[in-house]
Amino acid sequence: MNKGDSFIDVSFVSEKGDLHWVIYDDLAGSYQYFVNRALGDISILRSLFRLDPGRFPIGRTYLKNEPLPSFESILNATKVQDETFETAGGEYITKYDWSNYVRDRDFNGVYGPSTGSWYIHPSTDYFSGNHLKQTLTVSSGNFQSLDQLHTDSDRSIEKAVPAMLYS
Repeated sequence: MNKGDSFIDVSFVSEKGDLHWVIYDDLAGSYQYFVNRALGDISILRSLFRLDPGRFPIGRTYLKNEPLPSFESILNATKVQDETFETAGGEYITKYDWSNYVRDRDFNGVYGPSTGSWYIHPSTDYFSGNHLKQTLTVSSGNFQSLDQLHTDSDRSIEKAVPAMLYS
């Protein structure tokens, strides 16, 4: 752990890489970044939180702001493929319901009446891909808040990768 006058930098260190959480005294959240030490070229870096559905029942992206499907609705549905389920009423639930265009994002996450967990990217400068690139954000049914950073085939995550998490 490193600290300054108004922040702490908590790091989880391994020979493969370091995950950092930087927490400021006057900020109701934290900055998160990863330093790749020995993973070689990686094309995706994910931060995933499985959160209490009682406290975080609503998902939010720039396209959607609505309750997430319950575990029961998925357990009672028929698995069609991958993580796609068909309910008895003929509706489909899929983890892709909450994907969106990376370059159009403002923030995404899950929340409830008194608590929220958000990913807010300080910029899109480090996003790869064009205006059609999409990734998952909030995963239906298992109350996940997910952040994914992808690279193109000719680039890699070699150094620090920033993201901002408010929770």
